[in-house]
Amino acid sequence: MKNTLKINHTNRIIIMDRTFSKNAENTQSTEYAHLQTVRRDYPDYTVIKRSIKTNKNQNHYKGLTYEFIEDYILTHGSADDIKKNWAEYQEKRLISECHSKAFRYFDKT
Repeated sequence: MKNTLKINHTNRIIIMDRTFSKNAENTQSTEYAHLQTVRRDYPDYTVIKRSIKTNKNQNHYKGLTYEFIEDYILTHGSADDIKKNWAEYQEKRLISECHSKAFRYFDKT
């Protein structure tokens, strides 16, 4: 069993990760049995599911501009690949520009 429970005695909590939680939903699984055993051993502890803290303000696409994409396409691959990728890029860019213009007609209230 790779995913296990962790016990924090200081805060009196039982911590399980997302995978363990998902597997423990099945009452016939070994994870469920293990969770019930731990809860029986520590009845006053609270069971929580661990969550990973993520930065909501992180810019994942920093530096990814049309200019960067065009330079990348034109400098990587063989001549045939460049032609094919350039045509696909132009098509996708046209679709994205048309898509954003379609929303200007909707009322923003």
